[in-house]
Amino acid sequence: MENLISRLEEVCANLATPTLSGQTALVEASTASKSVVNQWLSGKIKSIDIKYALAIERNTSYSHIWLMTGEGEKKVDASRVVYVDRIVPQQPTYSWISDDEARLLSLYRTTDDDGRGDIMATAEESRRIVSPRLARNEI
Repeated sequence: MENLISRLEEVCANLATPTLSGQTALVEASTASKSVVNQWLSGKIKSIDIKYALAIERNTSYSHIWLMTGEGEKKVDASRVVYVDRIVPQQPTYSWISDDEARLLSLYRTTDDDGRGDIMATAEESRRIVSPRLARNEI
């Protein structure tokens, strides 16, 4: 099993171009600072954080597992990997409100301040018009 330095040196060698050093390319691929990359390559930092390993994987196809442990396949098939950049929380389900109320709430939550103001103004106007009719049992 290779150590982190030799694994990262291999990545650097493969990323190097005539106009870009491997170390600079690793900085770009990993999203880590130059200082952190220097410390990896000098052995001052003995491990690589998963966020950097995943960034390198995404940008180079070198497996984050191989980068971190030296085990497993060196490269991943990028076409078979799905990266989730952001977890979007699922909208809550409200069993005590109607589908229309839930839709209105969803619209309210996903619009900007001006849109929220419009929604509230429309609701207030509707209540102003409908309330007297409800009181007279016309609806």
